Amino acid sequence: MRALRTPPPIAARRVFLRAAAALAAACALAAPAAAEQDARRAAGQWTAPRTPDGQPDIQGIWTNATMTPLERPPELAGKAFFSEAEAAALERGARERRARAFAPG
Repeated sequence: MRALRTPPPIAARRVFLRAAAALAAACALAAPAAAEQDARRAAGQWTAPRTPDGQPDIQGIWTNATMTPLERPPELAGKAFFSEAEAAALERGARERRARAFAPG
């Protein structure tokens, strides 16, 4: 004999329908704004966001987990790229510094 599934209570259905409607409305409102931004960017009219006082808005996530320095060191001013050996040495040095920094004790 097969057990019959009971339908969810009316209140649960209402909550689900309201959440689905809210999600659909949010998507419908966000789509035109995203399309407009893409069109402006494609036309070369995009400008960086600004704070209320007019400064560039550089909010976001910052991490120092990179080997790329914030500013180019003066000794590398005329150097466009590293050779394979130089890159390997730089990576090895970064790994060693990270290992020492996170070593227990």
